[in-house]
Amino acid sequence: MKFTALLALFISPLALAAETEVKEFDAKTIHSFDIENLNGNIKIEGAHEDKIVITAEKTDFTKSCRLEFKQKGTDLDVEVSRKGVFKKSDCTTHFTVLLPKVVELDVKTGSGNIAVTGTKGDIDFKIGNGQVTIDADVHELDGSAGNAEISVKSLTGKSELKMGSGTVKAAYAALPATGEFEIKSGSGNVELTLPADAKIQTSFISVGGKMTNELGDTKNAGFKVKLQSGAANLHIKKAP
Repeated sequence: MKFTALLALFISPLALAAETEVKEFDAKTIHSFDIENLNGNIKIEGAHEDKIVITAEKTDFTKSCRLEFKQKGTDLDVEVSRKGVFKKSDCTTHFTVLLPKVVELDVKTGSGNIAVTGTKGDIDFKIGNGQVTIDADVHELDGSAGNAEISVKSLTGKSELKMGSGTVKAAYAALPATGEFEIKSGSGNVELTLPADAKIQTSFISVGGKMTNELGDTKNAGFKVKLQSGAANLHIKKAP
């Protein structure tokens, strides 16, 4: 009996630690979605046209943590914040977001993974540590990371990435006549896949890295590929 009571004391706090909150919004009124998380995963799925459904699983969420939802016109903002100067909790929250296909995204998390599928539009992201996986129709991409593994498919426009270290795998579904793919990185590997008929100019500045280019450079090409780094490698591949 004493053992059972003691075990219950350890189990009860764990069982009560997680809390799930669900919010719904009219999808027809939202054109852009911003989410800022302190710690935790963010999963976003497009092609849900009727309503936006946000599920937040709070796994380490004390009274010092706050989750806010704000709609300003056609913008919907979600933010996890922590009150007070001293850290009392990680405020870890895992999000699943269902929203329309056509939407602009601004996604931030300190530590965790970001996954985006099925959307169409511009994507901005910022992550401290974790993985970023994007399989969407990305018109423009603007991202920054401390240490991350980044995978992006179906790019169609300008891209700019800044990162301390990590790996990048990016692929263009179609290359615009003008624009650029630019990366600034401390170290890591960058693999960029382009259409077989793509015409590009490259600019590669790296103290300790190497570049391979299956497409070669075309003089006066309108699309530029730029990498500036301390020790990053750039591999430009031709799509099969």
